[in-house]
Amino acid sequence: MQPPIPKALSAITMKGLAVHPDERYANVAALKNDIRSYLNGYATLAENPTLITHLQLLINRHRIAFALLIFTLIIISFTLFFSFRSIQASEQIALNALDQLQQKNAYIEQTALSVAPDYLELARQHEYQYRYTQADKALTTALTFHPTHPESRLLRAYIHLSHFEFQQAYDLLNQTDGIPTTPNPPALRLANKYKNTPAITDAQLPTLIQAFIQHNLTPQLPRLFHHLNQAPFNPATRLPALEKCLQQLNPDTPNLTLRHTPFGSAGFLIDLGQNPELSILTPLSGLPITILNLNRTGRPDLAPLQLDTLRELRLAHTRLETLNQIGDLPQLNILDLSHTRIRNLSSILRYPNLTTLNLSGIENLELSPRLIWCRHLKTITLTPQTQPPQALRPLINRGIILIYETGTP
Repeated sequence: MQPPIPKALSAITMKGLAVHPDERYANVAALKNDIRSYLNGYATLAENPTLITHLQLLINRHRIAFALLIFTLIIISFTLFFSFRSIQASEQIALNALDQLQQKNAYIEQTALSVAPDYLELARQHEYQYRYTQADKALTTALTFHPTHPESRLLRAYIHLSHFEFQQAYDLLNQTDGIPTTPNPPALRLANKYKNTPAITDAQLPTLIQAFIQHNLTPQLPRLFHHLNQAPFNPATRLPALEKCLQQLNPDTPNLTLRHTPFGSAGFLIDLGQNPELSILTPLSGLPITILNLNRTGRPDLAPLQLDTLRELRLAHTRLETLNQIGDLPQLNILDLSHTRIRNLSSILRYPNLTTLNLSGIENLELSPRLIWCRHLKTITLTPQTQPPQALRPLINRGIILIYETGTP
């Protein structure tokens, strides 16, 4: 079977054999040009070519190039397709991760809001027990978890007042930032009164303390005095001011006198003895006291004082009933509990450096076996015949000297 004659060659032939002269080639040169175009793969005049014809012939002339082009386009198409699918998958993964993160953040935020009151309560407990550094940390955590918690903001305002930061306290209590604070009108009035006052002087201190008392802010005074007395001060002006503050807080103690003497490089000997109704010692909080005489006072509350540097404490003829009313005294050497109402010494180990202990004149005293574990204890003063000999034998065997006091000092 004969192969088909190419369309272009057939068109050249038919044009060359046309009956009418106008339909034939004008001359032999035109015929040659058409044959040459055919042989070189170009369109001929005889076939009256269209754009498609030119394009087909162009492809035929450059088969390899067009094949590579088509292959490249296919590869690019597949690459773009799979890249697009991968981007879609990655986007979905990112969206899912973002959704999970938002859920976790919402959970964390909700959890933080729920635990903020617990940290506030912890801060209050530390404040009540005069552990101010721990209280500040707990309150900061509470406000970090819940910055708009009204009761936490109120406690922060109280602390500002205790630190003489009246403008900051006013801003919180007055809700200057638009965030609600648990209302306390007396505290707001006090902050407003002193917000433009320069630094409080020792001479102004009794007046300020009276203002705290009048505005029902007495619970803030332990921190106030601790903050005040921890900073450097002039004893010549500070201690007389503290004496007046003691008089304000102990109105039933007439003629109260605070006697003081410098002791060592930075300590004081404080003598408040012979004041039978004295009980509130808050103005002494934070003072570096080395020796403290409270003989023949009432039921003095030493807990707010934080007497970390105290070496000698005299509490004879007071109405103290337990060692818990004295608190921890890590450096205490000499302790006089004679003629008090203390009966139980089971917590005596809270004074690890105790060397001298006076227990004379105490009725129905129970000597704790823990006394032998006070490894620095050297002497104990007792009233004769207050303890059976078998109770004293472990102390004697331990090498502790027992001194019997018969008189009433």
